[in-house]
Amino acid sequence: MTFSPVAMMFLPLNIRIDHRRILFVGGGSLALHKIRTVERYSDHITVLAPEIDQEVRDRGGECLCKAYEPDDLVGFFLVYAATNDDALNLRIRDDARARGLLVNVIDNRQESDFISPAVLKKDDMTIAVSSNGMNARKSVAWRNRIRDLVNSSGRVVFFSFSSSTIMKQSGEPEREQQKSMERKGYVYIAGAGPGDPGLITVRAERALREADVILYDDLVSLELVDQFNALKIYTGKRKASHHFEQEEINREIVRHAVDGKTVVRLKGGDPFIFGRGGEEIEALRNYGIDYEIIPGITAAHGAGSYSEIPLTMRRISSSVAFCTGHPVSSIQVPDTDTIVYYMVASSVHDVLDAVAAKGRPGMTRVAVVQNATRYNQKVLTGTLDEFRQREKAVYSPALLIIGDSIGQFIRHNWHTRKKKVLMTGGESSRYSGRDCIMVHFPCRRISGSDLDAVHKSLEALDSYSVLLLPNKFSVKYFFRFLYDSGRDVRSLAHMKICTGGQAAAEELKENGLVADHDLEPDPASGYAKHLRELSISGERILLPGSNHVDDSLVGELRELQNEVTPVGVYAHEVRHDDLVDLDFIDEIYFATPVCVRNFRTLFESIPERIVVSTADRRTEQEYRRLFRA
Repeated sequence: MTFSPVAMMFLPLNIRIDHRRILFVGGGSLALHKIRTVERYSDHITVLAPEIDQEVRDRGGECLCKAYEPDDLVGFFLVYAATNDDALNLRIRDDARARGLLVNVIDNRQESDFISPAVLKKDDMTIAVSSNGMNARKSVAWRNRIRDLVNSSGRVVFFSFSSSTIMKQSGEPEREQQKSMERKGYVYIAGAGPGDPGLITVRAERALREADVILYDDLVSLELVDQFNALKIYTGKRKASHHFEQEEINREIVRHAVDGKTVVRLKGGDPFIFGRGGEEIEALRNYGIDYEIIPGITAAHGAGSYSEIPLTMRRISSSVAFCTGHPVSSIQVPDTDTIVYYMVASSVHDVLDAVAAKGRPGMTRVAVVQNATRYNQKVLTGTLDEFRQREKAVYSPALLIIGDSIGQFIRHNWHTRKKKVLMTGGESSRYSGRDCIMVHFPCRRISGSDLDAVHKSLEALDSYSVLLLPNKFSVKYFFRFLYDSGRDVRSLAHMKICTGGQAAAEELKENGLVADHDLEPDPASGYAKHLRELSISGERILLPGSNHVDDSLVGELRELQNEVTPVGVYAHEVRHDDLVDLDFIDEIYFATPVCVRNFRTLFESIPERIVVSTADRRTEQEYRRLFRA
């Protein structure tokens, strides 16, 4: 018997892996994409990388934060090489093969021992579609068409395939069949504005509420992104420190869109002003994916408005140009009254030298605006000569403004005059937006083993008589879990709903409900006084909140003979580069004792100049115990 040579092909096999250990080397989006498939068949997944994305951690597998070593492969059945380093991926391949392990090198069929097909799993049936690694987009498209046909009929169907169509042989009208086949995703390329989450446009906010997936940049605030229910992917783009490379971002956008998702690519500032939005729509055009562009407030406009530096002004500046501060070998110096340079973190002096070389006088006014429109915005002003004589420094993120209109700048402008208040755990009616800029601690949904408690409480909703939502975060995350479970507000019809403060009550209205009682904590007795007045006693109370239980509130409720079930639906999370800078904070408001304890895990002390306010006596006591003892 002889065999004719064949092209590179992969043998379809069904392998049992529910009791096998699977290793992913790489903790970013490349690994996440494969983990979503593998975790449906095995819960013995280990992820190994020096840095592991939060979305990967949230999948619940074992995470090892370390650099790869060959001995890390011991004890595993399959290996996925999923780093952004091609050379490292090939080294992992060689090490795995030397140990007799099968390895998949992500996005490299030539170097892989196996590939992952596009999978459709329905009940006890699994359909896997593969192009032998030649065309992942085609595999996903075929899988999606099969899924749509199966879902639309609810019965066994027969197919004949061609390279461009899947024809259903079961009597479905041709028009409906064509409509099903053409279903595809949609992409919004949207600007998030320069930093202040309140500067998002109405159109962009609407797109974010529609989104299934949000890919957001480093300069987009977590406070903004966390308002929406979509899957969030942090791309982390900043000069010389990219979490994703641009080509990888393009692939990620396309992958989700091809899968039929509504995708928002959320970029700092405006996507078409040094935002590389043009490259992303080129990728979408190549794949025939529909999209639209939503402009945002660009950083130059935000910096000018929040520092009171007009970019144009009658008789002073009638022209303005936007430029970039790199590469330093080709810095442009246009002949305009005002020039704004983006991306000058490490090149301010190089830009100023180029400006001086073009003949601008040494007395030309210069301003560096750091963290434009954020609570920690900082403005440095001087002349061209003064800045060039200063010691070189790194200003990040920053814009450089050059022109005589900087003479309109005043140190105590409208933004600096406002008190910066750090809000931990919720808002209070004591602070007005006219007088204060509220800075919120970032939060995220809980994950891992805590999810079991959430799911159990949702299964037992009928047994509770009162739902107490102590702050806006508890409202936001509780309802996300409620909707994710397939339930809606009708599941709460039998319950009395109480909110803690106006912010929580407003968040509840976003879900179409009005609180039966809106409770403001009493400075002396907390919620106890209001609970007694409302005769909330002998009830079964569900208390969604932080993953750190508010023991004082639980105690108050139990003193009134209530049966209380606290359940954590969110946790405070601060990205390392998003840690609150206390140098710019004037006052801290602690809503509960739990907020004080959360804050203490991040800050050992509070500067004496900062005013500290608390919602009630028990919170004040906890603050004094942890920070003033």
